[in-house]
Amino acid sequence: MQFSVLISVYRSEEPIILDRALKSIWDDQILKPDQIVLIKDGSLGPNLDKVIEKWATVMGTSLDIICNPVNIGLGNSLRKGVHHCKYDLIARMDDDDISMPNRFFEQIKFLKNNPEVDILGSNVSEFSKDEMIQTSFRKVYTNHETIIKNAKIQCPFNHPSVIFKKKVYLNAAGPKSLFHMDDWHVWVLMIINGAICANIDKNLLKMRGGIDQMRRRGGWTYLIQEIKLHKEFYDIKFINLIEFLRNAALGIIIRLLPTVFRQIIYKHIIRNVRITKVS
Repeated sequence: MQFSVLISVYRSEEPIILDRALKSIWDDQILKPDQIVLIKDGSLGPNLDKVIEKWATVMGTSLDIICNPVNIGLGNSLRKGVHHCKYDLIARMDDDDISMPNRFFEQIKFLKNNPEVDILGSNVSEFSKDEMIQTSFRKVYTNHETIIKNAKIQCPFNHPSVIFKKKVYLNAAGPKSLFHMDDWHVWVLMIINGAICANIDKNLLKMRGGIDQMRRRGGWTYLIQEIKLHKEFYDIKFINLIEFLRNAALGIIIRLLPTVFRQIIYKHIIRNVRITKVS
């Protein structure tokens, strides 16, 4: 089964971090991708360009570089990038995360054995600076029905671990970009359109977290966008009014907390405890 990897790069990324991410999806992989689509989201600067040039030499024709003249944001870049992917299977990757060496091997093996699955993710570990020191663990549901129930209250996938079918995405994905929650929106649109979901109960990716990530996930701007997202879910009848009010209330509590308390909630509750009952 041939597959593409889709990754977007923004100028704020550190060259050494991008280099590690690209190494993890090429040199380190047991099963290498057939194509990597790298979106340069606006001007990156000489240091990031140098990293990309290095990997263009290493990957050869397997790397396709798409340049946005100006920054258009992650969600819009990924939607653009999907159209440049040659293969129906597309694996997501962020420019600051690290794929485990067995990631693509495990995912492709699973999809060969379960050809009906349209969206496939996995568990991930989270680290701050040292990739060898795990700070938390994101465990996700594996069963289709439970994934759908969980999607009503939180994103049911660790988005940079996901591999999905291009044709199912194109049939479902809309034009909207909803801030940092664009991935959750897309998965729900695909689910409503009949996508079959699964997660592998293995850690196949290391996600970069830390206090800066917690700051970005708080405040009024993030809260307003989150409520807009749940309003969208209500409008398309994915959630009912009670579920919308519940989600909005939880968002108000979590997003307006001081960063240190939000970090505690994510680390000890959201990252490590799966919801056992979702109405």
